[in-house]
Amino acid sequence: MLENLNPYSRRVAEAIFAALPQLEEFAHVDNSPGAPEGSLQLRVPQPLPSDEPGLYMATDIEEITIGFRACYVHFMDYDHTGTDEHIDRAIAYIRDLLADRIVIKKWYRHGILCGSSLDTPNILPSPSRSGITTVEMISWTGTHDKTVIIPAAH
Repeated sequence: MLENLNPYSRRVAEAIFAALPQLEEFAHVDNSPGAPEGSLQLRVPQPLPSDEPGLYMATDIEEITIGFRACYVHFMDYDHTGTDEHIDRAIAYIRDLLADRIVIKKWYRHGILCGSSLDTPNILPSPSRSGITTVEMISWTGTHDKTVIIPAAH
């Protein structure tokens, strides 16, 4: 499969598979509409059943997008250093996600999803000044999954 990737995607794949070899079985060339020729895509199912996607990763032109559930993060060499630092940050993010060191927080205002964010599992939301009423915390293995009712700030 590596021989079918463009040079940037091959560089990303080699670094990711060296650090996280268990992900290689989920890799394929991204043939979806709009994807640059020879792009890499990973689709890793979450250990728990879910209607939402598990771990998703795709390369674009000099950019890596990693998604889990409702949250996507982009990694790129924004300063044009020519280094692999952004690839290393992407790998660290995947490791943190798979080890439950970060969780997705989905923010709701009276039952309507109004955003998502990343955080560590032990940080609970503060009382809300913005009308947020509920936060759903989602972790890779489900260990830190919970719904937190947010009291209004006084």
